[in-house]
Order: sequence, then C-alpha cells, then structure tokens
Amino acid sequence: MKYIILGTYIDVVQNPEYQNVVNSNDPAANNYQGWLVDGLKKNGVLIKNISFKTIIKDIDVLKQDIIRNIGCNESLTIKKKNIYINHFQRIKHFRSQLSECLSKDDVIIVYSLSLPVLITTIQSAKKYNNKICVIIPDLPLHMSSNKSIIYRGLKHMDNFMTKAILKYCSHFVLLSEHMKSYIPKKHQNNYIIIEGAYNSNITANANCEYIQSKPYILYSGTLNQRYGIRNLIEAFTLTSIDYNLVICGNGSTSEKKYIYDMANKDFRIKYIGSIDYKDVLYLQQSASLLINPRNNKGEFTKYSFPSKTMEYLASGTPTLLYRLDGIPNEYYNYCYSINGHDDSIETLANKIVEILSNMDRSIGCKAKEFIYTHKTGEAQAKKIIKYINELV
Repeated sequence: MKYIILGTYIDVVQNPEYQNVVNSNDPAANNYQGWLVDGLKKNGVLIKNISFKTIIKDIDVLKQDIIRNIGCNESLTIKKKNIYINHFQRIKHFRSQLSECLSKDDVIIVYSLSLPVLITTIQSAKKYNNKICVIIPDLPLHMSSNKSIIYRGLKHMDNFMTKAILKYCSHFVLLSEHMKSYIPKKHQNNYIIIEGAYNSNITANANCEYIQSKPYILYSGTLNQRYGIRNLIEAFTLTSIDYNLVICGNGSTSEKKYIYDMANKDFRIKYIGSIDYKDVLYLQQSASLLINPRNNKGEFTKYSFPSKTMEYLASGTPTLLYRLDGIPNEYYNYCYSINGHDDSIETLANKIVEILSNMDRSIGCKAKEFIYTHKTGEAQAKKIIKYINELV
C-alpha cells in the first residue's frame, strides 16, 4: 500500500534548476505540498509523488508546447491558451502516469480542485476501488481576481463540473470550516480541517545577502491589492517610526510599479523582489515585526488560510494579523490582531506604532512553540493518515 500524491509539487532541493519556476508561479502551494510529502514520509508511509506544475507564463527555456520530465518522479506541463485544450492534454498525460504506478489498496491524494486531475483520478481508481482524498486549498471561483466576463464564464462551467464529480471521491481535507458547503451532500460530515502546516526541515539562510542594517517591519508574499499590500504601505507612510518596511514577493507589473513609486517617496520602504525561500525565512526571523495586511473583506477570505500565518508564527518574531473567518481562533492567542472588518488605514498605522512602542517579544516565542508542537508537517500528516484509515 502506498499514498500517491497528485498535485503541483516540485522538490526544489532535488531539482534546484526549477527554483525560479516555483518562485514565479505559486511558492505557497509548493510549500503546502512539501510539508505533506515530508510529513507522510516521517510517519512511515510509502509515497509516490506525481507533480504536474502548470506554467502560466512564458519562461525562456519552457516555451515549447511539450511535456518535460523533472527527475524520475515528477512531470511538468505547459499550459495552452485554451483552457479546455489544456484539460484534454493533461487528462491524457495523467492517465498514463497513474496507470503505471496504481495498485490495489493504494490511496490517492489529489491536491486542489483541478478538473483534469480529478477526472483522471476517478476513472483510474475504478479498477481497484481506491480511496480518493481531495485536499481543497482554494475554491475555483475565488482563485483569481480576473474580472473578464469570458474568463469568469469559463470558471463557472469549470466549477459546476468539478462540484458534480466530487461525489465520486471518498475523503476531503479542507482549509476552512466554511468550505464544507462545497462538499456534496452525501459527504457533508466526511471531512477534516487541516489549515496548513509548517515544514520545519527548511532552515533560514545564515548567509543571506539581504541582511538589513536598520530595524524593520516585513511583508513577504504575493503583491496583490486584495491581500492588502497597498493598505500596508499607505499605513506605514502615516507613521514616523524609525523602522524600515521591507517587502519581498512577486506580483503584477502595476503592483510592483506602485511599490517602487512609494519607495521613491518614502526611503524607509525597501522592495527586494522575489527571493529564495530560505532568504525569506532569514528575513522573517530577523525582523522586529511581521505583518499580514489581508483583512476580512471579500468572500474569498472565508475559504482560505493564509500560508504565511504558519511561517510568521514559526519564525519567533511578533506578528500582526487581521482576524479572518478562515483562521481558527486558537491562532490569535499567539499574535497581535486587528478586527478583520476594520479596513481603516489609520487603524493599521496606529496599531503598528502601538506594538512597536510596547513590544512583548515573548508572544513570538510562544507562537513558535505552538507551531512546532502542533502544526508541523509530521503532526498534520498524522491526522490525515488517521482520518483516511478510520473512515471506510
């Protein structure tokens, strides 16, 4: 018996040449799957990882419409412009991969609600009646800020078909209790909440080239207004504190231009771009305060757990979060927080000043202990294994 993981994970330790691919496409998703793979191994489970990383923009060496191999266990697909041509291409490829390794009693874990992966998995699992566990990190209609009518129409069709075939799956791992409504009626009480985990195997780069000379506040993550990056910058500029605001991450050209423009107006703002994850960890551990400016506005906040929550708390550095519907209340015992419905820039600015004026660094130490005790990949994977084994 083995666990077959179908997702988008690329082991950048074994395949360092693809680090830029991961950094530019979705490092948070890769980190989530990384702890799952590592956690299952630490629990003594035999696993087979089949990774299908879809490149969503041109990368010089990957422009041809082909399927490339990454190592011996992983594959990379190139996305065509037409979403449904891409689906058919991927279904064919997934089926051939699964047929080579699937055996009786194997458990298939599918990361995300990818329609071609789900279709292939359900078809392949019929032969041996394998258990299918679906990890739902995001809901399809909340995964993009693209407002194009055509795009949204296609996503609604994709969403309808995805919900229709979930009834053929057997187990569900959700990041938020609010996702329960997405599960088919026959499985309404058949799920487990695993909001994420921390991969404690990855250590900070002690030789980080981005060492800061002044005390600083840090934001690391996607540069997108719906995640609050502009609110954070504007709130910071309202303060007169003798700290820098360091920002690292990737985003649209317009968001990066905005940050550069603001940095030219306020020299305390330092944007260092998308950097290696180990360097991010170093910056997190060396900062005075970590901030996630995502507030509770927007339907998508109910259905997501910001992955940086784990990273921030595990760093041992005091952290400021908004109270979000998708984050369990227990986390707020280990950080500073703001009412998630208060999107006032002045409130955020005043909170930053208040924290830095009366900092309790022990809150960061307690947060780190909480994550390392209860939220490591090994601990969270153990819960998933128990859930799958107990439920027939």
